[in-house]
This record gives sequence, C-alpha cells and structure tokens, in this order.
Amino acid sequence: MELKPEEWKKVESKVNTAEKAKLQAAIAKATEKKADKDVENFIAQEKAGIDEKTKQRYERIKSEIQNEGKNASEAFMAQAEELIGEDEGLVFETIKEKGQEKVILKNGSDNKETTPERALISLRYANLRKVIREDHALEVQKDELFKDKQFSLAIANSKLDRHESINQYIDKIRESGNAIDEIDKKEEELLQSTPEAFYAIHLRDIEKFQKDTKNGVIIETPYVKEQAKKIAKDIDNGEQILIYGHTGTGKTELAMHVARNYILKDRPDLICKVEDDLSKWKAENKDATKAEIERKKVEFEKIHMSALVISGSKHISLAEFYGHQVLTLGEREEDEAKQLVAKVEEELNEWKQKNPKANDAALLAKNQALVAAYIQNKSGTISDFFKGPIYKAMEEGRPLIIDEVNAIPHEVLISLNHILTRKVGDAVPVQQNSGSIVTIKKGFCVIMTGNLNTKKEVDTYTDRQELDTAFLGRLTVMEHDYVPQSTIGEFSEEEGPRIPGGKEVKKDGQVEGDEKKSSKKEGHFDEHNELFQIILSRIMDSKGNISVPDGEMRKLWNLAKTARVIQEVFSGKNFTKKYQQGAGGVPASEILTKNVASIRAVDKIISAWMKSGFEYELDYYIWDKYVNNSTDPTERALLYQIFTQNGFFGGNGWPEDKDINYGEGGKVDSFDVTAPKNKPKPTQFFGPRETIKFAFGKAPERVEWPEKKLTVAKDKKVKETVKNVEQIKNLNTDLVANDGMLKDMQKNIKK
Repeated sequence: MELKPEEWKKVESKVNTAEKAKLQAAIAKATEKKADKDVENFIAQEKAGIDEKTKQRYERIKSEIQNEGKNASEAFMAQAEELIGEDEGLVFETIKEKGQEKVILKNGSDNKETTPERALISLRYANLRKVIREDHALEVQKDELFKDKQFSLAIANSKLDRHESINQYIDKIRESGNAIDEIDKKEEELLQSTPEAFYAIHLRDIEKFQKDTKNGVIIETPYVKEQAKKIAKDIDNGEQILIYGHTGTGKTELAMHVARNYILKDRPDLICKVEDDLSKWKAENKDATKAEIERKKVEFEKIHMSALVISGSKHISLAEFYGHQVLTLGEREEDEAKQLVAKVEEELNEWKQKNPKANDAALLAKNQALVAAYIQNKSGTISDFFKGPIYKAMEEGRPLIIDEVNAIPHEVLISLNHILTRKVGDAVPVQQNSGSIVTIKKGFCVIMTGNLNTKKEVDTYTDRQELDTAFLGRLTVMEHDYVPQSTIGEFSEEEGPRIPGGKEVKKDGQVEGDEKKSSKKEGHFDEHNELFQIILSRIMDSKGNISVPDGEMRKLWNLAKTARVIQEVFSGKNFTKKYQQGAGGVPASEILTKNVASIRAVDKIISAWMKSGFEYELDYYIWDKYVNNSTDPTERALLYQIFTQNGFFGGNGWPEDKDINYGEGGKVDSFDVTAPKNKPKPTQFFGPRETIKFAFGKAPERVEWPEKKLTVAKDKKVKETVKNVEQIKNLNTDLVANDGMLKDMQKNIKK
C-alpha cells in the first residue's frame, strides 16, 4: 500500500516516541554500567579515610542504581520495540540516483518486510547524512572566502598607505563578499530544508554554547558573533577600539574572544608554541584521556594565543603600561650567586636571633634590604629595562586589552595618544629606555573596555571619570549590550516559547509598542531568545537531553524573560511605570544600581539548583543566590516585585507583592523573607528534538516522504501498539544523538 502524508505523520509521531524510549534506554544502560566507576571515583576523591559503614552505604547505593538502570533500560527498549519492531534486519545501502548519492533502507537477510517505520527511519538517516556533508562543505568554502577577503583587504590597505591604486583589489574584495553572502543564503536554505537539517545544525550550535561554558570563554551566540565580526573588521582596517557597556555584558570577555579567535587564530608561530607545550605535556601524561588533552590544549591556547591585559584603576602608574628599570648581576658575578644566598641567610639568621618577635613582614623586609645592600656594593651590577605590556604586545604582535579604561587617571591615558596612531611596521622609540626601538608586528592592536559616563553610570560605577574628547577621537567606539531575549510570551511543552501577536518585537527582544501590529502570525516564535538558549545549554547533557522537575521548564523561560527585564531596568532602557516603587513612584532604574541579573548571576542560580539535585523549586534558588544578595533593602524589594510579577514567589509560603511595606518616597527600611523550601514535582525528561524546539522553535514541515510502496502487516499486535502511543508520554527524543551517531558521522565525513 502507499501511505498518504497524513498517515505518514502518524507514523513519524510513533517513530519519535519510540526513539525517545530508545534514548532513555541507552541512558539507563549507561548509568548501570558506570555505577561501579562513579562510586569508585567518588571514594578516591575523598581525602579523609572512609569507614566500613560508609563503604557499605556506597555499595548499597551502587547496587540500587544498577538495578534501577537495568530495569529502566529493559522497560524502555520493550516499549520502543513494541512500537517499531526490533533492529534486526535494519540494513542501509548507498545508491546513485540521477548523479546524486541516496541512502536507502534495504531488507535484511531474514527477508523481513520494510515497514513504514523502517522506511521513514531510512529517509531520516539519508537526510541527516546529506545535511552534515553539505553543511561541512559550506563551512570550508566560507572559511576560504573569508581568508581571501582578509588577505585582499590587507594588501589594499598597505597600497593605500603608499597612495597606490587598489581598483583590482576592490573588485576581489567585493567578489569575496558577494560569495560569502550567497553561502549565508545557502546555509539558511539548508537549515530549513528538512527537519533533520534543522535539528542537526541547531544541536551543533547549542552544543557549542555548552563547550564554551565548560572552557570558561564567552558563549558565541549570534549577537556576540556579530559584535566580534564588527570589531575584527575595524581592527583589520587599522582602528583601535573602545567597547563600552554595563557590568555583566561581557565586554572584557568579548575583547579576549576577538583577540583569540579572530586576530591570533591562524598565527603559525603561536600555533607551534601551543603544539610544542602540548607535546611536552602529553609525554609527561601518557595516560591522559582525550577530554583531558583537549582541556590542556585550551589552557595553552589561552597562554600563547591571547591578548595581554592591563586592568585599569585610579592607582595605576605609567610603569605598569610601559615598563621599568631593574638591577641585575653582571655576567662575572653569576658564579657568586650561591655565595650571596649563603651570606644573606647567615646574616638574616643572626638578625632573627636578635629580634625573636619579628613577624613575617619584617623578615621579608630585612631579607630584601640585605640583598639590595649586597648588589649596591658590587661594581658589576647593570641596569636592564623590563618592557611593559604595551611594548611587549607591539614586539610579539599581540592585541593589548586595557580593561576599565575610564577608571585610569587622565594623565596616564593621555600618554597613549601617540601609541594609538601607530601602525604595523612602524618603529616606535622606547622613551623609558633611550636608544632602544620596538617595531610593531602584525597582530598588535588596542582594545579598551569601559563605561561612558551618564548620570546613571556616575551613580552606579565609582571611581570612573569622563574620557577626554581628543582621546576618544582616536578610537572607534561601540556599545556591547546584554544578549537578546524576549520579555514577553508564554511557554508550553508542546509549542515551546510563543510570542503573542499584535506586538512588534525588536531584535533585542523588547516590545516596540502595543499599537504597532506585528507582521508575524499570532503565537509566533521569536528567534532572538539567546539568554534562554544559553540556559538550556547549561542544563542539558552532552547529547541535548534535559531532565528537570515537571513545570520547571516554564520557570526557566520566565527566568530568562525576568533577567532581561532587570537588565533593561538596570541599564536605564526600561522606562515603564510597571516597576515603579510605592506611592513615591521612584523610577526602578534609580533604585536598581548594584545587582543586575547578568549571565553570570543567572548561571549562579542554575548551578546551585542543579548541584542540589533539584531539591527545592527554582524560586528558592532565585531568592537565595540572587535577590537576597542585594545589600540594599529597597533594591531587594524591587527585585522581589519584578520576579513576583513574572511568575515567581507565588503562594506556598511566599509573601505577596502587596504585603511589601513601602515607606516615604518608595524607600524600604527593611525587607527580609524566609524563603519556603517547597519540594518540586517529579522529574520530566526531554530529548534533543524537544530541546531544539524550545531553543529555536519548531522544525520545518516535512515535504518529502518515503516513495517506496510498503506492505504493512495487519496483525492485531500492530494495531494495539498504535493505541499505546498516547500512553507513552515520558520517553525521550532522537536517533540523531543516540549512540553518538551524529558525532561519528561528522568525523567520518571530515575524513
């Protein structure tokens, strides 16, 4: 028989449910197998000795986990097999059709009939293999075009400095740019071509978010990536950069990200340093795992392929920028070093006997005085110049990041005016060491971070000063905001986050106005929920599965929305009267000056919640790890009000917003809450398909179904299993992530 699209959709629903069961079975099986190792590792980590009674408890817990894992694995596999049959006889083959490769499902040697479920799995597998290959090919093409464009730009800029014609290079730059735009279009078309493309590409993206978090680097969301590209482009044009924004936006992390992944990424000399250090480490750690080697490589990249950083403060000196003179021993005195150590120790011991009550600070001071006296009395001492970060960055061709630039005194900053106009290849005299010269190497640039002064920022950020106009004129200034996130919309497990119609949503996720009608349909998905995507990447496992208490997924969505509201209030961009305090009507932005809900603050909440094993509802950790951290009772009350109006702290022991006692002018003298320790509901399981749906919306509708005519068994058992589909609601999603299929195919295709 030949099935209609409506019938195929029912088959796909059954396959999805079965795949969810198979994935949960695989997780349960892995838990069963790893129980021994997990307990052994935990015992090994305990520094104190473990008594026999404790060991018995560990053995009992291990046995319980193994039994539960085995039972769950068998139950889920039985449910999956009941829906789509056993995997025996499932054989794939690759054929060529009209010049293109096509993967089809072939009957096994047992001559089992190809069921609709098996035919659909074959089609999904073929689509998945196709999208991984095509996506990788587009990435390679795009990377090569980008390098061509940057190379042409570099040559064109050097010719401009010599006042030479660059017409041919302009054509090449334009040609590369147009080709990159075409690839961007192809990538978007590929993303929307099949459900498998949508899931595979987005799963790769969100796994990258998770990897960035583990490596302790900025998460490159689309917004961050766009900002990084702008900065890198300006730097390629020879400009020096000032990134300004509020606390918690990730200004410094963005600057370091640009330096490491855009400016220094393909430097052969730095890559060699990383590989040399990694080779030495691997030789000393022959039993290291792949994960440990990868982490060590990231560490070495941070050392060699990163910017030099100056942390600004009002006490910083010129020497911390440029360097200073140091006294060293001449060559003929190096043999006397041991004698120096012995003599200093001898005299120091004598002094200690005469001064038995001397503390460590006094001993250190005396030791330094003895060394200094010895050096000054020797004729062979010489004076060396120790280069500071500025000259070192020029010499090594590395970016220089000056953090919190508007905390630095004006008389120090003004010394940079000449440096900011220098270019690659220029010879710069070292004023602090007369006669020496540093030649600027490719890769050197200056990236500053700070806060431009407004009334709000003067009150919020202490020890900051207004930057000189002449100084700013030498910089390209750009704002870096918090990552985009919608502040409206509801969440359901069936649909994910949905934005109501009739409101225009801007790119940063904010509502333009109630009167403006959106061109998008009622209940559309807003693709700019990057904070929520980060939260999902934080709570999912390495394959995209999520296990959280029932109902808490909706709270995670509300947490992302509320954090963005607080960010807008903190930065003075949200002027709505909804969050004004008390009868005095004090604007919320004037109250909220210290405790912003940055990504770091949100992660602190999520981390505490997860590490506790979801012991209490999410509300408890929001109060305990964020709201209650505010030292100002008025600010604490405001935060409580904002969270209450966004679905938190409701009932079950939480005081209502109206119970808050606002005093004169909207001030609160005291605001203390005893957070109720409400227990959450049972854990709910979501697979990769659901995770991607929550993060990026629904996948495109399938337009291609298996073409082969199928003989469908009509026995009683098959009919009964169709009825059982609706009863299996707590199983997991995705053949894509199961057994590492996606990663294995990616590796094979790249080979």
